[in-house]
Amino acid sequence: MSKKRTKRSGTAGKRLLALLITLLCAFATYLSGGASQPFEVHFIDVGQADCALVIADGKTMLIDGGEIGAGPRIIDYLRTHGVQKLDVLIATHPHSDHIGGLPYVVENMEVTRAYLSPYVHTSATYEQLLDDLAKKKVATSVPEIGETFSLGSADCRVISNGAGFDDANDASIILRVAYGDTSVLFTGDAEVPAEEAALASGMNLRSTILKVGHHGSETSSSQAFLDAVDPEIAVISCGKDNSYGHPHAVTLKKLTCEVHRTDKEGSVVLVSDGTTVTARGEVPVFKIYIGNWQNKKLHLVGCRYMPSFENMDFFWKRSMAIDAGYEPCGSCKP
Repeated sequence: MSKKRTKRSGTAGKRLLALLITLLCAFATYLSGGASQPFEVHFIDVGQADCALVIADGKTMLIDGGEIGAGPRIIDYLRTHGVQKLDVLIATHPHSDHIGGLPYVVENMEVTRAYLSPYVHTSATYEQLLDDLAKKKVATSVPEIGETFSLGSADCRVISNGAGFDDANDASIILRVAYGDTSVLFTGDAEVPAEEAALASGMNLRSTILKVGHHGSETSSSQAFLDAVDPEIAVISCGKDNSYGHPHAVTLKKLTCEVHRTDKEGSVVLVSDGTTVTARGEVPVFKIYIGNWQNKKLHLVGCRYMPSFENMDFFWKRSMAIDAGYEPCGSCKP
């Protein structure tokens, strides 16, 4: 990115900008491989941590938010994939590798409703999340076991709300999301005791996709639980060469279905038309952000406050602009 500032004629600048935007849009369409599916699950690569985005008929839900410091990456990912608002936010339990980035997310994106585990933590990150949810006036509650809600035409059911456990991992919210004949089960860090409680509930656990519990640890994924879920696809969210040895060999041996891992593949995207699920991987999406180098404001293409061509800086990642000292425009909210 050049820092040289030269005056350009208004007409020439507009023509050049129009050409640039046209080429970028064509390139983005080529990379994306066409229109998005009505139901998508993005297991975002946040290292040795958890974060998943569910998009159903344009409605959005974020489940967990990675470690402290992951917030900018998550916001960057959401904006790049066209998410401007979260209809539902779920913090499965208050360990830092699940809620670390959520305060930043709440501060930088509109959230309508949040569901939290009843497990109370004393960490500064947990307290910050609670404070930010209150400050932003987000409707926040502990869900009831068996509670249902809709996300577009997807049906979401709380299998476990985490109540009754002294261990924070077992206090994870377990959520089943069904879209047509396909479904996905999110388990947080639930270990065998929580899995046994879910089995005892009598609720339907069978799911097309399983987010493997506790990053593939051997303390989760009991054979009885896996038999009940009977997944076609399993996804393990873990960091490359992590110190915990996740996923454990004993867990991998039990998974006789198709397995995807964020430590090997990066972000994993699964799409459904309501009948079949396809693993798409992380599709590179090219997006451009326009900065005004004079007032350090950042804009999306088409914003009414976009600067004149000679005052523009170009970024292909939101995080790059933020690192360069740019502040998001309050109108287009990049």
